[in-house]
Amino acid sequence: MKPVDLKDPDLYLHGVPYGLLADMRRAAPLHWNPESDGAGFWSVLRYDDIVAISKDPETFSSAYANGGHRIFNENERGVAELGDAGIGIPFISTDPPLHRWYRAAVLPGLKLGRVREMGDRLRARIKHLLDGLEGQQGEFDFVERLAAPFPLMTLAELFGVPMDDIDKLYNWSNALVGEDDPSLRVSPEQMAATLGEMLDYANFIFDARRKEPQDDILSMLAHGQLNGEPISRADFLGTFILLLVGGNETTRNSIAHGMVAFTENREQWRRLRDNRALMPGAVREIVRYASPVFHMRRTATRDTVVTGQAVKQGDKVVLWYMAGNRDEQAFADPERFDIERPGPLHVGFGTGEHTCLGNRLAEVQIGLMFDALLDRMPNLHISGPGRRMRSNFINGYLHLPASPA
Repeated sequence: MKPVDLKDPDLYLHGVPYGLLADMRRAAPLHWNPESDGAGFWSVLRYDDIVAISKDPETFSSAYANGGHRIFNENERGVAELGDAGIGIPFISTDPPLHRWYRAAVLPGLKLGRVREMGDRLRARIKHLLDGLEGQQGEFDFVERLAAPFPLMTLAELFGVPMDDIDKLYNWSNALVGEDDPSLRVSPEQMAATLGEMLDYANFIFDARRKEPQDDILSMLAHGQLNGEPISRADFLGTFILLLVGGNETTRNSIAHGMVAFTENREQWRRLRDNRALMPGAVREIVRYASPVFHMRRTATRDTVVTGQAVKQGDKVVLWYMAGNRDEQAFADPERFDIERPGPLHVGFGTGEHTCLGNRLAEVQIGLMFDALLDRMPNLHISGPGRRMRSNFINGYLHLPASPA
């Protein structure tokens, strides 16, 4: 096969090359990818391998000291720059037991009982957004009007901050993950100003919640403990960033890609409209089909073997979730969008130690959004090509035209 650089963000500008990934997986389930600016990395393309590696943090590390969770080495750039600003390491770039201590500090705010308690408020927010489209005749931006604001409104509630702040949260989140998109990272000066604004905001919240805790996830975090010690300001800031990005990117992009899938597979839309009991399976299929996050990276802590291939200590190992979610050995006819699909759980929210902390909340939001759209906008469809984020990390749309009729 002709060499392909899966790290190149331009590879995904017009969509995910699933056919190419399938060819690569059949040729070599563990594929070596050279880098012009690094040592190269192993690409993991099979579902079973992704799951096995994700469940073995002793052999495959996410720790910042070993390079972190992205293809680039975070201890050399990216997250290292955040450290210079007094921001701690986001706990996605940690291993057990530290990783588990971080999760314990915020997990109470995301337990299923609390998520269910939010149900009526989530429905009310969707109603508010759809009321704003009442009488809409022509095209509107599905991301701008629905997919993006809804999870941001939920995040604002979890954070205990005003709904008026969701535009700030949106812009900060895009800037943090959009390092390869010139529309989101205009210049180093712009990024520095954006980071400074976000840090001022997060520092204010940390001080306020320490003084007067509220019933929100940031109060839980500000008063949390890591190995019996109060969480530091730096660690609070690092976790704030992680919650900001993780709290809206996966939900937003799953909803957007889900609407694209239903537009291209109208019989599935009609089937779900007529039988809402299919919604839980539909949500799982939306996330599998969407794969809102492309990859997570691990680093081998010792010499090992993956799929018969020797992997050396220190090698970068990149788990390509969108490839695992279309693995024909795990999913029958994986290119087909099927809301009644049987089989294993997708890896769209990760798996193992680093399964997305807010996956249940994301699933509830996705289901409620499509339930409301089926009722209020039964003829809704995506009406043209959208503009994708230039990224090898986030499988996202920045804009997506839709029509209600």
